[in-house]
Amino acid sequence: MREFIIREEGFSLKFTEKVPEPNEGECFLLYQEGAGLKKSMVVSRGVKYSSSAVRREHYNRKVTFSLRKQGFTQKFHVVTANTDFSFQVDVSLSCEIQDVQEYYFGEWMEEDTLCQIVKKCMVKQHKRWQIKQGWERQRELDEDIGRALQPLAGLRSRVVSVLR
Repeated sequence: MREFIIREEGFSLKFTEKVPEPNEGECFLLYQEGAGLKKSMVVSRGVKYSSSAVRREHYNRKVTFSLRKQGFTQKFHVVTANTDFSFQVDVSLSCEIQDVQEYYFGEWMEEDTLCQIVKKCMVKQHKRWQIKQGWERQRELDEDIGRALQPLAGLRSRVVSVLR
């Protein structure tokens, strides 16, 4: 899940340097490689940080995150249960980071991308749609995707699916 990560790089703070300030709509995660969440710190724009405290923690990695909402849209061609008809379902997903540390160090970080999660939910719905059950299946699909995204700690999402 790297949709919100702009850049990952090494980090060191020399004696005369100040803690860097992120650009508008971004933040930094400083951490000590191998130590994980307990040896990490989030640097936000407009907040002053003690350079000596940062040096004392020996952070050696810096990750730049986008705090802006990310939107994803996927289109799926769905066949009805009796295979007589087909139609398109557009699934739109809007996400933003709530907790950078949980997002980055969460155990799901290396798993699926958001688009793959949505695709898995759509595959479960394939050939289950009936002409008269469109809204019911749409609600079911939105709930399935919502449940699949729920364990993604540190992320807030909103799902919208549209039948055509």
